[in-house]
Order: sequence, then structure tokens, then C-alpha cells
Amino acid sequence: MMNNHAGFRASYLFPPLIGLGGILSMIGISKLISHGQLPTFSITGYPHLNFLLTMQAFVLFVSFLALAAMYLYDRDNFRAFFRRGDVFAAARPLRLLGIGQQATWKLVGPILLILVTSVTLTVTILGFQEGQSAMSGRLVVLFPFALIMAATNAWSEEIFGRFTVIAGLEGRVRATHKYWISAAIFGIPHYFGTPGGLLGVLLTGILSWLLAKSVQETRGMFWAWFIHFVQDVVIFTAQLMILV
Repeated sequence: MMNNHAGFRASYLFPPLIGLGGILSMIGISKLISHGQLPTFSITGYPHLNFLLTMQAFVLFVSFLALAAMYLYDRDNFRAFFRRGDVFAAARPLRLLGIGQQATWKLVGPILLILVTSVTLTVTILGFQEGQSAMSGRLVVLFPFALIMAATNAWSEEIFGRFTVIAGLEGRVRATHKYWISAAIFGIPHYFGTPGGLLGVLLTGILSWLLAKSVQETRGMFWAWFIHFVQDVVIFTAQLMILV
């Protein structure tokens, strides 16, 4: 394995390019489905929900291609990070969030989950227009789809936005540099995502930085995926509430 003092090599661009390619593929797949150039799976009676489910299926396939590419790139780092990780690992201090010297992810993980989910809920609620948030029995029936999409979307985006960068650049660049690369790869494309615009870039960039930190310090994907999953449950449930 190369160390941090080996100097920059062109091969170091491979992991972030794989991650960025995965994120951009989500935009491309969305457009291809919208224009009828990819088939839409007719699973439910709601065209928009069918669109979302179809998109998740294609993106999930791309995520496995990204994993295969990363395995071929560096098998040792792949094995080191493609796992649950130590969910109680020590957390490096971060004064802005009040993470002190003795903190562990046993405490930081749940606190980060609560803080991030609070922000997501606030942004989501503010995004609703009057009359769009009415509950119905149909939402209860469709809610399992929100869970499925949240799980697959969090998986794919964590592979693209976190795993490729953290595992692929381990031993090659400083940990904090990896966090910023992850934030850029994940945050900037969200200008066109949910949440979108400059606020979306800022929020998702900050979230990406913190989730990358969790992957690095726990040497695993649990906290990053789980925190991301909960945010996506909120977002996809909101979309279903509008749908029904």
C-alpha cells in the first residue's frame, strides 16, 4: 500500500472518478427513464412511484459495478472498509460539533443522527405546500416502498459518495482531504437533487463530510448508511404523501 508521502499519482484519481461517475449516473438514468429510453417497471398504479422504483433498480446495478471496480483497484482497502465497522470506535475531536477527546461513535453516531434528521424534517416540512401533507390509508400501504427506496438509495449513494473515496484513497491522501473530496462529489451534484439548489449543496456537503468521517474512523459503513437511510425515509415518505 502506498503511503501519504509517496507523492501524487494519476491513479489516485480513479476512486473519486468512480464515485463521481456513480453520482452522475443517477442523473443520467433519471433522464433516460423520463425520455423513455430505459424501460419503466409497472409495479404500482402510480407512474411517479414506478419511476422512482425503476431508477433505484438501475442505480443499484451501477453501485455493484462501482464496487467491482474498487475491488480490482485495491483489494486490501476494499476488505478493510466494506464492512459494518466498529460502531463504538473512538471519534476524533471536532470542536464545531462539540466532539471532545474522549468521544466515541457510540455517542456521536446517535447524536449526529438526531441532529441531521431534525434538519431534514425541517427542510422537508417547509418544502410542503398547503394541502399536500394529508395522510391517507394509501400512504400506509405504500410506506414499505419508501423503506425499500430509502435502503437502496442510501446504499448506492454511500458506495458512490463515501466508500469509493475513503477506501480507494486510504494510505494515499490525508483523511481530512478525503472528507472534502467526498463532500464535493456528493454535494455539488445535489444542486439538481433533493434537497436542491445552493441550500441542497451546502446541507448535503456538510452531511457528506461527516459521514465520510464516520467511515474513516469506524473503518466501516454502518453509521454512514444508517444515518443516510433515515434521511431518505423522511424524503421518500414526503414524496409519497404528495403522491397520494
